[in-house]
Amino acid sequence: MHEHGLKTKQQVETILKGSRSQMTQNPDSLAVEKNLNPAFGERACAWINTSLRKIGRYGFILLGLPNIAGFAVVALLAGMVVRLVPRRNRRVLFAVAEALSGFATVFTTVSLARLARIETLSWMFALSWAWFFFYFVFKNRFAEFFRSAVGLFCGLLTWRMITGQA
Repeated sequence: MHEHGLKTKQQVETILKGSRSQMTQNPDSLAVEKNLNPAFGERACAWINTSLRKIGRYGFILLGLPNIAGFAVVALLAGMVVRLVPRRNRRVLFAVAEALSGFATVFTTVSLARLARIETLSWMFALSWAWFFFYFVFKNRFAEFFRSAVGLFCGLLTWRMITGQA
């Protein structure tokens, strides 16, 4: 080995000979072992892994658009009100803002669905709830999740009363 952990040409050839002998001994293992199949090299696996992460991240953001928009509305309102509230009561203000974020999520979901000309269905609110769940619970922020979920539930009840679906 060289000083930086690089292998010499002879060591690489020995490793390759060992891989070839493994290939001739068990040809059925080609699909299982990525080291023996050049199509599944390190670069391809890294690219696939990175691509899947990006798709997951973009999908999470796309499904969370109503939640993010509801949070933005409440954050703007809370930003204006925070200057009027004394410092000792700000924790209460932030707790109320989290509940209002869930409440506003219902109406941003309805607005975005109507903008996209999609009929508003109950599963859309289940997606919002699931988004809050994944966002808060995986960060061990159970209280924030509970407040947002209660706000979402109250917003759903309010929306059903307004539309006459109660």
